[in-house]
Amino acid sequence: MKKYFLLLFIAGLILSGCSSDENLLVSPKQNSNVEQSQLLVIETGFLNLPVTKQTGNNVTSDLTDAALINGNKGGELEVEGKFGISKSGVVEVHGALNIPQGAFKGFKTISMSADKGSTSVTFGPSGSYFDKSLLLDLEYKGLNLIGIDVTKIKFVYLSSDGIYSIIPNDGIQVDVKEGKLEVHGAQIDHFSRFGFVR
Repeated sequence: MKKYFLLLFIAGLILSGCSSDENLLVSPKQNSNVEQSQLLVIETGFLNLPVTKQTGNNVTSDLTDAALINGNKGGELEVEGKFGISKSGVVEVHGALNIPQGAFKGFKTISMSADKGSTSVTFGPSGSYFDKSLLLDLEYKGLNLIGIDVTKIKFVYLSSDGIYSIIPNDGIQVDVKEGKLEVHGAQIDHFSRFGFVR
């Protein structure tokens, strides 16, 4: 009888370790701004963009900004454009990354790209860390947010090992009627992929 319980216990351990990526545990490791208590189960990946048509004047071909930044002086990057048309209207993004004075030493070419399939942005060069947090304001318009529990929307980064971590920020605003989703003052202390999850 003890053997059966032992076998059932081992089988349970094996099966629980084989879960899908749809429910990812958010871990604060690798981000000095994230406290150990900030754990979150992610039901899906980054929120998708509801674009149904990507042609003509409704699409911005390049949603990337890059600049050579003097870390002692700081600077700013900005992406702004249209992804296409959805049932909710034109889907747009506006993102501004503020690089404060003294964020790093020397010169570095920094880039920011808005993903055309989800509510996420990627920064480069990947793996860069900073002495002072960079601040990101990111806004999307034209999203279909009906049926989404807005209290569960978080702004996170995705590490190279597939772990999501909540990013400290000055606030997330969601307007379901207008299809707007925005974060203000998100603290970026390293470069990776960042975006909205629910």
